Amino acid sequence: MSYKVKLYPQPVEATSKSGLGMTLVEFCIALISTAMAYFGYMTGMALMMVPCIVVAIGAYFVSAINLYFYFSNKQSSQSKT
Repeated sequence: MSYKVKLYPQPVEATSKSGLGMTLVEFCIALISTAMAYFGYMTGMALMMVPCIVVAIGAYFVSAINLYFYFSNKQSSQSKT
């Protein structure tokens, strides 16, 4: 007697995080990438330095945009009430 197993993908439950929480995560990624780029520069490893610089710049940029939109939305919601 065989047992039939139903294999199908389960839906992923995304945990909602606040805007500041995600910005903090992105900023930490930027700091780690900056440190890796610095040590890549100090050891002369351009293959490690260049991608880390690109990731760090992108993460800083996204963090700054998230902070701007968070505070602009917070300010606009306070002025409506």
